[in-house]
Amino acid sequence: MKSLRIRLPLIAAAILASSLALAVLLAYQLLSLVGQRDLDQALQRELNRFTLALTEYSEEHREPDGVISAETLRNAVNDYYRLNPGSDTYLTVIRLGNSVFVSPAPPAQLTDLSDRLAIPPNAGTGFETLDSQAGTLRAVQAPITVNGETAGSAQVVGALDPISDQTSQSLVWLGIVAAISLVTGGTALSIVITRTLAPLRDLAATAQQTGQLHDLDARVPQPARRDEIGILAEEFNRMLDRLQGAAQAQTDFMARVSHELRTPITIARGHTETLEYSPTTDPRRIQHTAAIVREEIDRIAGLVEDLFALARADQPNFIAPEPVALPQFFRDLTTRAAGLQLTGVNILPPPGVTINADPTRLSQAILNLLRNAAIHTPDGTIITLTAHADAHDVQFIVTDDGPGIPSALLRDITEPYVRGPRPPHHDSTGLGLAVVNEIARAHHGELRITSTPSGTTATISLPRRATPASPA
Repeated sequence: MKSLRIRLPLIAAAILASSLALAVLLAYQLLSLVGQRDLDQALQRELNRFTLALTEYSEEHREPDGVISAETLRNAVNDYYRLNPGSDTYLTVIRLGNSVFVSPAPPAQLTDLSDRLAIPPNAGTGFETLDSQAGTLRAVQAPITVNGETAGSAQVVGALDPISDQTSQSLVWLGIVAAISLVTGGTALSIVITRTLAPLRDLAATAQQTGQLHDLDARVPQPARRDEIGILAEEFNRMLDRLQGAAQAQTDFMARVSHELRTPITIARGHTETLEYSPTTDPRRIQHTAAIVREEIDRIAGLVEDLFALARADQPNFIAPEPVALPQFFRDLTTRAAGLQLTGVNILPPPGVTINADPTRLSQAILNLLRNAAIHTPDGTIITLTAHADAHDVQFIVTDDGPGIPSALLRDITEPYVRGPRPPHHDSTGLGLAVVNEIARAHHGELRITSTPSGTTATISLPRRATPASPA
């Protein structure tokens, strides 16, 4: 397969050659038409001049009875030829009865025809193209009317071959100029296209180098110009920056997930092995060990649940909406939050409305927000969950009075693998807010997070589509 650097100049040269060939052909046709038009105008002027001269002479030599004799006509023709012996462009032919009069000094190409009086007449009046032994002729003819009758005809004839020869010579020169233009233009196009495509070659080489995601450090040299190719190179480098960041984030995430899974498994295994190799009948010790193992299993289950939620986020059955009465939903939510042993969490009574949502996914999203706020704020932080409903939306708002989220993290905080600041004794995989965002999107809603140094607010906004709920 030929590279774009070869194909584009060839295509451009072919288009240029076709355009030049078409231009040459059109110029040839135009020159032919202009040459014939100029000849027609010369023939018509000569015919008009003869007609006027014949009329003036005949009027001056009219018989006393008003009749113009045949002798007068012949004398008028001879007088005209005496004053206008000929031209190198045309030949004037006058036919009066059986007599034929021609210009004394005809064009060189028509001399033989003139001497032999072998000029073919027109079939009618007006312009015609005639074939003759001297080549193709262009002729205009008009009748000579005397005493109300047609006494003969006046014909002016010009040769078309000189025009054709001149046009053909012009065609040769046009062809030479077109060939020179093709060579110089094709060379210039090739140079310009090669230079223009240089960033694309660099881009292709960089794309091949980074195609398997093994080496994301390569970048396309940034061209100085700010055209489409320059913008493409810049955006490609930005894409590589994002890919490199995403790949690094994914690598870090896999390491964190491995750590998250390995840590509770190690803890649970250690306690069960302690029971196995150090048998005891102390109920309190057994209960303590069971609680630790259960806590670590719950930790693994939460991680798996978040991973599973992200994996299914784009599937149509990710959520199963049903009518959800907010008062009962909040009571269940309070019970589940208490089971997570989150301190400093206040859940305020919601408005008495029913919404169409997936209670399991919605509960997962809100608990993730509460857990996220508890993990990423210092002890003693007050976390509040409220709900508001208006004519269009229902909003679930989690606020805290913690130190806030750094502005550098706020833009991407809902992306997978992104983690905010947290105390050292906590760990996070950076999936919580990503799961919340996907659940909100699946409900045709959105997650908005705002933060200042005095606190953070996370709002899940869902379309209402609600009806009043029965009193609690």
